[in-house]
Amino acid sequence: MPDSRAVAHENLGVRMGLLAAAALMADYVLNVAVGISAGVGAIISAAPELQPHTFAMCLAILALIVFVNLRGQREPGLVFMLPTVLFFSPQTKLGACFKWIAPPVHDNPTSHT
Repeated sequence: MPDSRAVAHENLGVRMGLLAAAALMADYVLNVAVGISAGVGAIISAAPELQPHTFAMCLAILALIVFVNLRGQREPGLVFMLPTVLFFSPQTKLGACFKWIAPPVHDNPTSHT
């Protein structure tokens, strides 16, 4: 499946292909930066004594992501699948339990005057 860079290069020329490639690179860098900073922020809020080590934690997580992604396509998928499943499994169970336990919500409550 072609990416936007290849489509832009083929249909709009070399300059637009390079522009699309730069946009994809900027998007990836910003996505990783926001994800890492949000994760480290969550860790710092749970353990405030780690606050002086925020920058080192960000760099360590970035190095881990780079190392895992350099392994190819299959291995990173397997490595990143475990935390994703561990996060979404309790969320799904909680949502199912809440739907089963919680009383129905009425959209038009009657006034008691």
